[in-house]
Amino acid sequence: MALGAIVGPSAVGARAIEMLISRFHHPIWTKFASTVFVATGVGLLWGGFPIIAAALIFHGAGIGIESIARSTLPLAVFGEDRYASIMGRIAMPSLIMPHRRRSGRC
Repeated sequence: MALGAIVGPSAVGARAIEMLISRFHHPIWTKFASTVFVATGVGLLWGGFPIIAAALIFHGAGIGIESIARSTLPLAVFGEDRYASIMGRIAMPSLIMPHRRRSGRC
């Protein structure tokens, strides 16, 4: 249970570092780093790496900067004129799918 608490601070720390260095690189590199970090974390967990905390730190950092890449990459690729419509299309599947409430009823 305590190991799960590592993911959140890792995500926040990675976002803070990304904010400091983001002006020096294209957002595609943020997306690439996110993918590498998540894959590394999952690979370490799947491979049975003995230091689970390290795997969770990689995974947390990856999902943390993914949240930044999700918004900055479309802006850099499509420009500010098309940004709103592109983001709407990206969000559409999650907005159409009804959220299932957890209740005692079926």
